[in-house]
Amino acid sequence: MNAIEKNSIEKIRSIVIAGNDIHGWAVAARLARSLRSQGVQITIVEPNHAVVPNALTLSTNALDFHSDLGVQEVELLKNVGGVYKYGTRLQNCRGSKDNLFCYSPTGELVDRVKFHHYLSRQRINSRQRINSHEQINSHERDSSPEVKVAEHSIATTAALSNKFTHPEPNSALHNIDYAFQVDGVRYLHFLAQFALRYGVKRLEAEVEKVVVGDNGFIQTLMLSNGESVHADFFIDATGSKALLIEEALGVTYDDWSQAFGYDRRLEMITPDNSETPLFNTVTKTRHGWFRSIPIQGARHCHFSYSSAAMSEEQARSVAFAEFGQPIRDDLVSVSEQRQGVRHTHWQGNCLAIGEAAGFVEALLFSPLDLTINAIERWLAVYPDKSCNYLLAQEYNITTRNEYLRVADVHALIADSNLAGQAFSSSVEHRLELFRSTGQVAFYESDVLSEAQWINLFFALELWPEFYDPLISKVSDSDLRSLLDKHASHVRDVVARLPKHDQLLQEILKTTQNADSQAKSNQTSARNS
Repeated sequence: MNAIEKNSIEKIRSIVIAGNDIHGWAVAARLARSLRSQGVQITIVEPNHAVVPNALTLSTNALDFHSDLGVQEVELLKNVGGVYKYGTRLQNCRGSKDNLFCYSPTGELVDRVKFHHYLSRQRINSRQRINSHEQINSHERDSSPEVKVAEHSIATTAALSNKFTHPEPNSALHNIDYAFQVDGVRYLHFLAQFALRYGVKRLEAEVEKVVVGDNGFIQTLMLSNGESVHADFFIDATGSKALLIEEALGVTYDDWSQAFGYDRRLEMITPDNSETPLFNTVTKTRHGWFRSIPIQGARHCHFSYSSAAMSEEQARSVAFAEFGQPIRDDLVSVSEQRQGVRHTHWQGNCLAIGEAAGFVEALLFSPLDLTINAIERWLAVYPDKSCNYLLAQEYNITTRNEYLRVADVHALIADSNLAGQAFSSSVEHRLELFRSTGQVAFYESDVLSEAQWINLFFALELWPEFYDPLISKVSDSDLRSLLDKHASHVRDVVARLPKHDQLLQEILKTTQNADSQAKSNQTSARNS
């Protein structure tokens, strides 16, 4: 047997996904598209009672995910009740009473210095004047208020005005970042139909038994319909039950629930015919966390709470008081949230994704964002049938680090004591470094860019006490002039943008599934 024949035999020829939720179908769609020329048979084993989320608020990584699928933006929005999203509104989170966190950078480099240093200096100047009780005339008081970060961000100003634009090269809009919010039921159906078109085989059945070989690799799944299914590689998307990775392979789960404090999530849908906001809303209350996710014509509402503090009946009462009455009572659901992470995500020939891999109340993310990252990470080191343990080890280290970075984001927003936990010790360093130097700390598998960390700090009213010494030569009056001109420029740019709902209506009217059509509609709306 020559080397070429040996390598051919070792290639993965079949993958089985055991799944009962949207994570399984997302992975099936991505694998079907990326492995279509490799002759790999992909099968999804799904019971007829799949867990379906009410709504999903996706991050910017979903743009690449849909692009890799070959899905065009107009097609997606029309089919899944989707809307655009610039970021997240944070209410009563740490120091923020009501601020927007947006994905897009705030300002740009000025004389090789990052824009947030100019804002920090202006704030320090304002505080010094207040503290020294200097006499300020009315003109100076109007031109030197406490710094308002929002007026220096095109995305934030646009979101507050309910206006949307795509990024445009060689313009002030070149670095606009956006994402989507989608109806979970329609999105799952969309991914499933896509996967089936690309040859994914679906078996409607429960996994009753997992057969593991002497080498620790899964060989066969025995199903409730009497069938058995064999594969070279298996993906566990069975949710918190983790039928493959935990029950069959014995991989333990690191439970972080005590640190996070909330173990239940109530979900409901309320009607909403008002303007469709370009953000979801996260609110911290004494009862727990409220999240409001807008889609076309409705709001999907989440309430994370502690079952030790209130009953399900009490939780329903609190949620109805916050969000209003649901569209239908039978659309109100309560599920368990088990915060934590799988000790090993890739074991032998099995990969855990979704809640089988872990769950963290991420606040700025959806669990599907982590699944999208996970499958891209796995495809980047796509193994042969032997599943080299060094590849798995590298994957596991990187994946665990990603969950730690998500925990950092939660700790920062919640002002919680996660930093004192053994699993996360970096959030305090991030905060202190930014406060004392204006610099952003980076870690492996970070979930936010530098610009996004800066935006999050500012949205939470966390400011540096330092600014780059390179701008010391700028006079106070020149600094005020620079910031005034920049804020005026932002207002001028946003004034020309179309309304979010206007653009959505144009998309719904389109008959051609092409992004160029959406952008043409957008340009026409802007010029009208």
